Amino acid sequence: MDRNINATETETDEITGKVAKKTLERFSPLCFFLVPMITVCANLKYVKNGQEAFSYFLFILCDFFICVFLFTLLRCFFSPLSRKGPGKFFLFTSVGVLLDQVIKVVISFYGGSFYLLGKYVQISPTKNENQMAVLNRFDIEIPGTIILVAKLILVFGILFVYFRFDRKNSDLKVKNQTGFVNMFFVLFLAAGISNFLDSAFWGYTLDYMRFWHLTVYDLKDFYVDAAIGGLVIWGIEKMGRKVV
Repeated sequence: MDRNINATETETDEITGKVAKKTLERFSPLCFFLVPMITVCANLKYVKNGQEAFSYFLFILCDFFICVFLFTLLRCFFSPLSRKGPGKFFLFTSVGVLLDQVIKVVISFYGGSFYLLGKYVQISPTKNENQMAVLNRFDIEIPGTIILVAKLILVFGILFVYFRFDRKNSDLKVKNQTGFVNMFFVLFLAAGISNFLDSAFWGYTLDYMRFWHLTVYDLKDFYVDAAIGGLVIWGIEKMGRKVV
């Protein structure tokens, strides 16, 4: 009798755990709303009319869908990434950097602006000479050499954390579970290298996707937003595995 009760309780716990895990995974993409929502909330005091509010809304949607696309694309490869070590890691990173820089070269030579969604979302090349969002927000100017060195240190910092993480989880069974995290190292590193190249070869960051009265993005900005949202998802899914 006791065995039957215990077996029933175990089956109930397993079913509850699986339901909880599926629920977490189903709603986890909503984490990609996190960064754009923070950006919008930080600028709400500047909203003066309904048109600017609509522009903020479009920014949230565009950021969300681009991040989901990057997430879905990379997730197709996270299992091979976990099994084959740093080779594919650097391959995907190189592709990300190349794509970011090629878009900037094309836009730089084209040189014009055009609307994507009316005046609310447009391609508008903008030279960001401060090159750091925090510096721009507080109108702080720092010599370009210092910025360049800081960006190089950031790249090596990301590499150091990646190799430390990879070595710590070198066991195949563990790597198959943590390969999901590696793809967000890809996004962070691609963004970091692109940021460094902007300073080293352009002398500024060329932002081009303008959201009216809010911000101007380039591809590497979406890399960072996707990486942050993805790491939150990983945390949620990790909690889901513990529940099961």
